[in-house]
Amino acid sequence: MNKYEAYTSYMYQRYKLIKTLMTHFPTLMIQIKYFKKLRRFANIKHPKTYNEKNQWMKLYYNTPLMERVADKIKLRDYLLEKGLKDYSVPLLNIYNNYSEIDFNRLPNQFVIKTNHGSGFNKIILDKSKINHKELKALFDYYMKLDYSYFNHELVYKNIEPRIIIEPYLGELIDYKIMCTNHDILYTVSLKRYSDGHYDEGFYDKNWDKSLGGFKHIKVLDPKIKPERKEDMNRIARLISQDFLQVRVDFYEVNNRIYISELTFFSESGMLDFEPRDVDQILGHKFKLPQEHSL
Repeated sequence: MNKYEAYTSYMYQRYKLIKTLMTHFPTLMIQIKYFKKLRRFANIKHPKTYNEKNQWMKLYYNTPLMERVADKIKLRDYLLEKGLKDYSVPLLNIYNNYSEIDFNRLPNQFVIKTNHGSGFNKIILDKSKINHKELKALFDYYMKLDYSYFNHELVYKNIEPRIIIEPYLGELIDYKIMCTNHDILYTVSLKRYSDGHYDEGFYDKNWDKSLGGFKHIKVLDPKIKPERKEDMNRIARLISQDFLQVRVDFYEVNNRIYISELTFFSESGMLDFEPRDVDQILGHKFKLPQEHSL
């Protein structure tokens, strides 16, 4: 066992402990994670804030369509059915495991990721510099995980893991549109830098008014907005008709729009808003099913 395999073996043992605890004590584990992140407990039984309503959703609300589109491969079929095929990120290949990949047939630059979770990806800028022992150990580890156990996001529960290879599209800005109750709740522009810091804008649904920031990523709010924000908003609203809550993530490359993924819980529904009252404001706007009957 090399040092990379030893590290991922340790991480897998840690994952198994989290899996056991989340299986038997999901509400307790959610509360522990919530307190660790936000320094307060969530009122899940009678949620009022946006973050609390996200925790309620994780425990009590899930649909087959949410599970389907959380799979980054099956998402492509959904976009086809919605008439949005042209907005899918180009696909180079799909593999069942790392050992199947023929790197000689891949371009020098590409993105390797899995279809069944968040953050299971790696950008390759020069394939001649790949440390295959390290990369294989990492993706072998990813492929053994059920991402739903980390934060009780059940939309990931039944996804069969695959490895996806996509072309490298350059240094991109993520444009994220969060929709609730079939309309846009807020929008985000996020630019990542190689040193690990972020520039981010957190806006209203028209990308005009800043709503503040998020403590967890030290928001600078540089007013970076997409050129085709109206088209992104139109597409996000179309997709939002199928869900109680959904975040549609876009890239904009050479005036072309790509949908990178659909997700349902930003930061697992534990956003450290600044100012804090944004949590209350967004929570008032986001109506859970039981609130419509009141």
